Amino acid sequence: MGSSLVGIGLARLAFDPLQAALVEANWFTDGAAAYLADANLIGYVLGALVAKWLAQRVPTIMLLRVMMIAISLSFLLCFSESMPFQWFFFWRVISGIAGGIIMVVASPTVLAHIAAKRRGAIGQMSLYGLALGVLTAGTLVPLLLTQVPTAVWLGIGFICLAITVFTWRLWPP
Repeated sequence: MGSSLVGIGLARLAFDPLQAALVEANWFTDGAAAYLADANLIGYVLGALVAKWLAQRVPTIMLLRVMMIAISLSFLLCFSESMPFQWFFFWRVISGIAGGIIMVVASPTVLAHIAAKRRGAIGQMSLYGLALGVLTAGTLVPLLLTQVPTAVWLGIGFICLAITVFTWRLWPP
């Protein structure tokens, strides 16, 4: 649940309400902000495509932890409008790649350690994470936007980091 909250719910969906605010606050033009959203989507596709290959070469728990850290950093390191567009583009791609990998790797990793009769109920937990991400993105981001876009970048980044820390030891062995 925590990985889908971070990997899809926040990494992908929290940027949608932030995108318009970045244009309104003159951080980016409409076109540049759209490119940042596209960069994230391209990253998701790339992440999903390489996820199986990576999971066969890297211990999956380490892979998932690194991806959750990458998503946290993708928000925390974009807090300043003084950074060049390429910086934001890079981190939106990284966020997407990490989210795509999490989307493909997390559920099978957890479900492999769950008794067959409980897999359906436990499998739904990843959907709860996505739903919590939608809820968080839809409520927290607008509240943070009453400040400045920096508050959103840092707020979502710290939430992702807190979830990463909380789930660190909960992954199966």
